[in-house]
Amino acid sequence: MDKIAKFFELEARGSNIRTELVAGLTTFLAMAYITIVNPVILSETGMDFGAVFVATCIAAAFGSIVMGLVGNYPIAQAPGMGQNAFFAYGIVLGLGYTWQTALGAVFLSGIIFIILSLLPVREWLINAIPKNLKLGISAGIGMFLGFIAVKNAGIVVANPATFVSFGSRAPCLRPRIDSETGQKLSRNLPEVVLKLSPETVLHTTVVPVEVVSEIDWAPLRAGCGRTVPWSGLRR
Repeated sequence: MDKIAKFFELEARGSNIRTELVAGLTTFLAMAYITIVNPVILSETGMDFGAVFVATCIAAAFGSIVMGLVGNYPIAQAPGMGQNAFFAYGIVLGLGYTWQTALGAVFLSGIIFIILSLLPVREWLINAIPKNLKLGISAGIGMFLGFIAVKNAGIVVANPATFVSFGSRAPCLRPRIDSETGQKLSRNLPEVVLKLSPETVLHTTVVPVEVVSEIDWAPLRAGCGRTVPWSGLRR
């Protein structure tokens, strides 16, 4: 233990073995999600889930070990969430390239980044980016990844009118009454599809009182945006 503390200069940094173990475990738990999320995203391009899972674990372990032993910095390394989403949804699924071709581009970009890291160009580029833009990029990537998460969870789906609407797994509650109009409003429902008869289908977010009183809302509570069948009406 003394050799480890001396190698990492823990005493000079105001730390100890116990603190480092707790910090390491906390960091691992905070970033362990990447071992599942990264394969889930990349497997949508046709890549093997198991292979991506192993590669993700090896890359994270190797990067973190090198950072600790060579750089002596308490910084963990792992595949970036922004890059994998861009790889899958932007390049492969968006532009139509194969994942093999996209991996070739990743390899070439890695070589370019290594060259830039050995030259002062890297520092010039980093310093040239305004702080507000750096913060905006981080926030934008976070929002993009959050959108991917709710999309994969089925909470939101594509909608030709509004681009995005609630999916079948979004929470649905019984409608509430609008105090001004006296109408029943669908809560958390971007669009209620009411099949009032075999020939009549109503798409609405504001449900009239006379219609609501005739509806069995159980089918709607089972999932947002679902069509209420004719058998679901109490007439």
